[in-house]
Amino acid sequence: MDIVKAFTYMFKEKNWYYNFIIGSTIAFPLCFSENLLNLAGKNPFEAPYILLCILYGACSIVVGIFLAGFLCANANYRLRNKDDKSISWSNLDIILLSGLKTILANFIYKIPLFIILGFGLIAALTAMFDLTNLNPGTYYTTSLKIVNALGYLIELIILPAFIIDLKLDSFFNFKRIGQLIKNNTSGFLLLLLLSLIFTLIYSICKTKSHIPLALWIPLDCILTFYMILIKSDLITQFVQEAKK
Repeated sequence: MDIVKAFTYMFKEKNWYYNFIIGSTIAFPLCFSENLLNLAGKNPFEAPYILLCILYGACSIVVGIFLAGFLCANANYRLRNKDDKSISWSNLDIILLSGLKTILANFIYKIPLFIILGFGLIAALTAMFDLTNLNPGTYYTTSLKIVNALGYLIELIILPAFIIDLKLDSFFNFKRIGQLIKNNTSGFLLLLLLSLIFTLIYSICKTKSHIPLALWIPLDCILTFYMILIKSDLITQFVQEAKK
């Protein structure tokens, strides 16, 4: 994989900043609600935290449709074209349709994970009756971390098969999914490793940086969209190498 290319291809267009402006603006509700959630208390049973979770969840779905759609549509575009351009937001129909398919497929795949999360919530509610337990929400937050980690792995496994033709049934084409990983196992492991490293660095920046919130939120929006562009090209490169 050409890692440098994944970080730089988006800047080779004449008006590359158009995609960034639109993408960052779309990411704003998600980044804003996430930062509000981080400022709130971590008790899952307090009203403000619950309301902010609902707000963040709604933003994740709506914004996720656009960003996931752009990721997949861009990967498909770069797979079919030899130039270094990224897809334009003017292809909104393809982007939205790809996003809706991605959200639906992710929901289907993650039904077992929702069950795990439900058990975590039940365990947390039960622990509330134990007066010696000072942090009953631990069960829920632990199960949430497990679900997020497994969900992220599932996405990396199923997205490459989808970007080839952007058809919904490609998410469930297990023969194609298995073939891609078999043909480029090292590439898949590298894709997984890079994704984990980028996510870890990004998480550290969010939690450890002392940038004022008024400056961090716009920067967070830009970085969120930038990571979409990077991930999109890495998946494209993985598929290209697997199909050789």
